Amino acid sequence: MNRGTTMREKIASRWRLASTAGMIAIFGSMAMTAEAAPIEAYGRLPSVDDVTISPGGTRIAFLVGDASTRQIQVRKTEDLTQIGVINLREAKIIGLDWADESNLLLVSAKAATVMGLEGPSREWWLAYDYDLGAGKLHALLTDTDIPMNVIQGWPQARKIGNHTTLFLTGVSFLNNQSVLTMYRQVLPGSAEQVFQGEEKTSDLLIDTNGKTAARVDYDEQSGQWSLLSHANGNWHVIDRETAPIDTPTLEGFGRTEDTLIVQEDGDDGTRYREIPIAGGTLSPPIAALDGATLIKDPVKRTVIGGAVTDEMAERYSFFDPKDQILWEKVNRAFPGETVRLASWSDDRTKIILQVEGSKNGAAYFRLDARTGRADWIADEYAGIGPEDLGEVRVIHYNAADGRELPAYLTLPRGAVAKNLPLVVLPHGGPAARDDPGFDWWAQAIASLGYAVLQPQFRGSSGFEHGLLAAGYGEWGRKMQTDLSDGVHYLASGGIVDPSRVCIVGASYGGYAAMAGVTLQSGVYKCAVAVAGVSDLRQFLSSRIDSTGGAHNSTLRFWQRFMGTKSSSDPALDALSPARHADKLSAPLLLIHGTVDTIVPFEQSRIMFNAAKRASKPVQLVTLSDEDHNLSRSATRLQMLQAMAAFLRTNLPTIHQAAQTADASGSKPKAAAN
Repeated sequence: MNRGTTMREKIASRWRLASTAGMIAIFGSMAMTAEAAPIEAYGRLPSVDDVTISPGGTRIAFLVGDASTRQIQVRKTEDLTQIGVINLREAKIIGLDWADESNLLLVSAKAATVMGLEGPSREWWLAYDYDLGAGKLHALLTDTDIPMNVIQGWPQARKIGNHTTLFLTGVSFLNNQSVLTMYRQVLPGSAEQVFQGEEKTSDLLIDTNGKTAARVDYDEQSGQWSLLSHANGNWHVIDRETAPIDTPTLEGFGRTEDTLIVQEDGDDGTRYREIPIAGGTLSPPIAALDGATLIKDPVKRTVIGGAVTDEMAERYSFFDPKDQILWEKVNRAFPGETVRLASWSDDRTKIILQVEGSKNGAAYFRLDARTGRADWIADEYAGIGPEDLGEVRVIHYNAADGRELPAYLTLPRGAVAKNLPLVVLPHGGPAARDDPGFDWWAQAIASLGYAVLQPQFRGSSGFEHGLLAAGYGEWGRKMQTDLSDGVHYLASGGIVDPSRVCIVGASYGGYAAMAGVTLQSGVYKCAVAVAGVSDLRQFLSSRIDSTGGAHNSTLRFWQRFMGTKSSSDPALDALSPARHADKLSAPLLLIHGTVDTIVPFEQSRIMFNAAKRASKPVQLVTLSDEDHNLSRSATRLQMLQAMAAFLRTNLPTIHQAAQTADASGSKPKAAAN
């Protein structure tokens, strides 16, 4: 990950942990696979992941390993000579970052109930430091009020004097109430408290000198958001807004160290505005950063540009013309491919690039900006080459009410785009989107012989023209028919066979899969729901229990899309697949992790029991010790294998049907594929 990125960016990269599949294959020459990649190749987590470069640019660290040999490796940047290794066992790694040339920071996650903190089991972040010189791993923030090194934000490293100092946002207690607290830890020493927030404090910002520069207070019940700066030794409110759902976010320093930058998410997308730390008014939105992920100077932490995800590319813009010219050269070196900035050195001359496309597949490169040379480091997925990837097209179609919707269509490798069997793959969220570039799940399904449609239905974020706001109140309504309208569009053009369509999805996409064969009928021949919501009233009630009450922004977010102001609203029953299990019109496969803290496993159990009572065709696959994001290689593979077997049974391709017919001695039914 990009050194100096925000916590929001770190959270966005959630498919973590890694896989070696042979160090020769990873660091040797880039080999082409002789046969099509098997489903197992897509089921493994990335062979190389989260490549990050040290501040001086001399070392890189990354995750490698399969389910039994996961590691973090540290290597020299120039020749990839290994100089350090950490064996991880079952640890779930959220991300890596460097404190200095000799100290690598690790953030892991663990679902647990923490002594002293109220509430149910949830996923907590834990911080560690790997001392490269000593070859030892140390837990950070161990000497606090909490008997577990829990952090509430990304570690911030600063060079103060001759010492590397970490600033870690943790928890302490004030009047028996847990409050956000900043700790300072001079490596390799112990942590000490430097600032204790108040009951409503939700974010803290440290400047380059290690001083508390700003904080955010948020009242969950009233929705009041306050930005305070620490100037002249006192706290001053410099901005205050009422934001019950779309809460502004303090993203750090602005384009200078004298300003702060605030992210505002509205109906038309993401906007950024600056405000002086000394006080004043928010600037108008910075047009160059509209819809962007911020790019920051790795030393000053000031904003120097932004990256915007278009329909089929990642577009970078920098304020400094020299930076912009460099990036334009990078793009020209990888024509037609998606290029992302993964990490860079403090002087921004040594850069790690993540490249995805038809020429390089999915791979990492190291770029020396002084010489302009880019060298391949490793493929992200061992065993999957560019020749294995199906063509990805951007299409547009009109929903029944005339709204134009974008979508990604992945075609099976070598297939003619005519009368293909189709899998509809709606994303989670719902306020999310699919991105251009390599999508392991879509490519895995395409490798089985299916076209894959990923509609960017109303309620999707990251697009203009009010697409996100158009989804408010449309959960299970137009958000659902947007998907089937995409099926009708492809069928009308002869690309897919409308009699051979399945719907597969996770999280909100899992809900959509269940709804597609209960609230709708006649569209899908089967459905696969991974970690989906099946009973909306029960789900909202569980959110109240886990978030500490009925008045909070998380609950209001769900209610906005569901079109209700109460978790007990009977109208939710009409949108709940479990309440309509007697209408289940096609075979349904449910897959769910047992330690899911986002959508509880109980949601799939409720749907399974309801379908069983109605004597409907349903299966439940349990992923032991798996979370909401399929973070473990073994269970991700288990999911893909179960899905593939289910598709072969309920939506066989011509090739699969012919194999079945040959085995039984019967003739296959005619169908184009």
